[in-house]
Amino acid sequence: MQKELIGIAMKLKGENEVDIYTDGSMSIEIEGDSSKKRIGIGWIVVNNSSRNSNISFKSRIVNWPSSTRAELGAIWIALLVAPYKANMRIYSDSKAAIDRIWSLKESTSIRDYFKTKNCSLISQIIDCCKTKEINLELIKVKGHSMNKWNDRADKLAKEDLLSNLILEVYEVTTSRISTALLWKNKSIENRLRIFVNLNMTTIYKNK
Repeated sequence: MQKELIGIAMKLKGENEVDIYTDGSMSIEIEGDSSKKRIGIGWIVVNNSSRNSNISFKSRIVNWPSSTRAELGAIWIALLVAPYKANMRIYSDSKAAIDRIWSLKESTSIRDYFKTKNCSLISQIIDCCKTKEINLELIKVKGHSMNKWNDRADKLAKEDLLSNLILEVYEVTTSRISTALLWKNKSIENRLRIFVNLNMTTIYKNK
């Protein structure tokens, strides 16, 4: 995955304007009395430059599965290949993902950070823009509206639900917070208070 992303970043190097359509997908597999969720991500560059007309990416993302997490993962990976100081327009059909990015970006409260789902993933999106001095514009598009670029990003995300190319979001420290909260060696991506309450209730019931 790293090699593929570096290759894409080199192709986009020097571009001042980059437009990318992103999407995420989630499937639920029923196995007896339990269920297993899988989430895939996909995006495609839609720049007019002919040398960038076929650039796309897809993979799976693991842990804390949700449709919004898939959308956020697609946006994050798209930003990782963005050129330095680029004007990035990312088109997404997820209002929830867009709203959560702007909400956490505008907040200076640590309390808001721990109340936000996928907080470390959103923080990496914010820090990536800051570090690379990216001018990011997030544009909401209507899903399943015959928009060919959104449809292609959706197809990419669905294709990789069973892929062996897996994206893991590791715990990191960011400019916002220097402490990583872990549970069984994985960063906690749920609202902290709800996560603690649910786990304490489960532990109590199992005694």
